[in-house]
Amino acid sequence: MLDKATDPNVKSNLDNAQKAEDAAKSAADAAKASEDAAQKVVDNASKALSDAQKAAVDAQAKVDAAAKALSSANATKAEKDQAVTDAQTAVTAAEQAVKDAQAAYDKLPEDKKALTAVEFLDKYSAGTYTQRKQEAIEKYGSQFGADVVDGKTAAYDMISRSLDLIDELNKIRNAYGLSTLKVSGKLMADQAVEADLNDGTNGRAGHSAVSKAAGRNLAWGSYDPYGTPVNGDLTKWQLDGWMGEQNLWYEAKAKVPNGGSFTFEGKSYALPSNWQSLSTYDLSIYCNKNTKQGDANFYQGVGHYLNIIEKDVNFGVAGIGTSPTSYLGGNTHALGMGYYDSQYYSKSMSNADDTICSVDEYRALMNEAKRSTHDKADALAKLNESKDALANLKAALATAQTEAKDAADAVTKATFAKQAADGEKDAADAVVTAAQSDLSAAKDKLASAQKDYSAKQAAYESAAANTAQAQKAYDAATSGLQQAKDDLATAGAQRSRFRARRRRCCREGRQGGVREGKGCCWRIRLATVRRKCCARKGQDGRGYRAGCLRQGQRCIRGSQGQLQREAPGL
Repeated sequence: MLDKATDPNVKSNLDNAQKAEDAAKSAADAAKASEDAAQKVVDNASKALSDAQKAAVDAQAKVDAAAKALSSANATKAEKDQAVTDAQTAVTAAEQAVKDAQAAYDKLPEDKKALTAVEFLDKYSAGTYTQRKQEAIEKYGSQFGADVVDGKTAAYDMISRSLDLIDELNKIRNAYGLSTLKVSGKLMADQAVEADLNDGTNGRAGHSAVSKAAGRNLAWGSYDPYGTPVNGDLTKWQLDGWMGEQNLWYEAKAKVPNGGSFTFEGKSYALPSNWQSLSTYDLSIYCNKNTKQGDANFYQGVGHYLNIIEKDVNFGVAGIGTSPTSYLGGNTHALGMGYYDSQYYSKSMSNADDTICSVDEYRALMNEAKRSTHDKADALAKLNESKDALANLKAALATAQTEAKDAADAVTKATFAKQAADGEKDAADAVVTAAQSDLSAAKDKLASAQKDYSAKQAAYESAAANTAQAQKAYDAATSGLQQAKDDLATAGAQRSRFRARRRRCCREGRQGGVREGKGCCWRIRLATVRRKCCARKGQDGRGYRAGCLRQGQRCIRGSQGQLQREAPGL
């Protein structure tokens, strides 16, 4: 401790300055802690804002995705709704189509089945074909076999070919100024069996006993039994075919108009005087009875020709049968003109139940017979098709409705998802706003804390400066005391040496050793101490303060007692 020689305010000032510094330091530390806490709050608020902003970005991405999904769902729903509308329209149209098809079906008569050629021949001949076929088998089966009538002629292509030949027959007759013959359904059936009886290679029936035709011709090995006209003139013919026989007729008319014998193409013929006035039938009877051996049968040479140009054909009808085969190659043809009612045949034909018509009409009947009337079947197929289409369209409508419902559900779901995403975005935005507010408040607090810390730090630094100043003053005060103590220590040592020397000098009786007062030689030492003491400040030992042992006291002087008081231990 400073003693009374030191100014008491120095220590008090230092203590007060130190206390003020400590208080300022505490306040600055507290302000720093507040600043650090505020900075931490700012850092946390900044991170919270960053996290909130990232969450808001993620929420916006969800909103965008939800909006896109909702837009897609709405587009799909619109498409599916349109599909339902289209499907409903199609169903309505299909229902009307079914009604129309049902009405069309109900109006049509029942279909008829196409006829076979045999059924056709029988239909328009009162069963003549089947009847003649049975008669032929009974008559000739044992001779030519059970398949003597095998049905090759009862085919539509053969019937069609026969009609073409009747057309050609009528053209020839018309060229001679003769009438056009009609088709007889019975003769067509009759001659179909006749041609069938004559197309086999195991025998031919010839003019059979089962045919009921009048003028009958047979031909083998040709595709056109009429022969070949000269330069297309149907009144002039080459020697081939049925019409080629006119050449023999014209030769007879030229050579033996009144009867007689003549030759033609290497054959001899003999005719009666009235041969030209005979009917074809009478001429055939005459020639068959009167032709001599070695002569040719004139009727057999002209009979086919005469049948074709016959003026008075019974009922004016004809029928032709055509077979695709012949023992000579080519076709077999059988022509029948008119009904034969001679008693020579066991049965005759009547036209009462016959079908008699033109070639074109008969061909139309044939074509109709060949055609299955399937209008009603077609209408039924169309009806069923329209019903199937309606069923398919209804199924498509149901599918479209299901898909539309699914699309609507998807829109609802997407709407909810969008609303949820919007809610999340709003919440995220609110969090961002709150985080921004928190960050702003935290920054304000940080700024306030930083300002407070700066002020308190400045106060602390000022207090520290004051403390340093007080310390400097204190150090200055205490440094003189320390020097005085050092000087006292030195003086003490010198005193000890002085006393020792005094004792020695007193013993030896040296100068200064004479006792004077209470001690030996003390005056000398005292003066020395005083001079040393006062010399530090440049003083002369006369009552000056500052720097002499203790501040506020006088410089050492006077008696030894005073010295002891002022400098104990000396």
